[in-house]
Amino acid sequence: HLHALEHPTLVYLAGPDGYPNDVRLRGFRDACSRLGVEGSELGPFAARFQDGVRAADLVLATSETAVVAYNDEIAVGVINRLADRGIAVPGDVSVVGFNDTQLAEMVTPRLTTVRIPGPVAGTGAIQMLLDLGGGHGLRCRRGRCAPLVLRLGGELGEERVEDVLVLQAQDVAAGGVL
Repeated sequence: HLHALEHPTLVYLAGPDGYPNDVRLRGFRDACSRLGVEGSELGPFAARFQDGVRAADLVLATSETAVVAYNDEIAVGVINRLADRGIAVPGDVSVVGFNDTQLAEMVTPRLTTVRIPGPVAGTGAIQMLLDLGGGHGLRCRRGRCAPLVLRLGGELGEERVEDVLVLQAQDVAAGGVL
């Protein structure tokens, strides 16, 4: 999505240390490398609005034109701080969050956000456990991984996009956002 918008530089705002952040960070790095996009990382940040406000000031000190935040709360904090500083979202800087929370619809402009459908992710997790129990090891086979759902917010200007795009991903990570 951000690559299609022709952003030359991206920044990932890392969340708390742990598996979810590790997977998203790895996906971000892999996607940047695969697409030939310059990516950087800031953080870690607590997964809260206030930390997004703090992160926005750090983003402004860089040349990045797009932000991929660990979650929607950080992303909304970034959007609010950028607005306070007179920076237009998505005009000057694009912001993408994760988790598709209700907060994504409450902010103006609406947040572009990614979610992993719970039932699909749960089914995939159970299958991975069954594979592990069967001696096959943990792996994510093509077509059996959870899709990423990208709900577009303000990234396309004032037009509100209701369609939900399902992106197949080799792993559940930030790669589908880029």
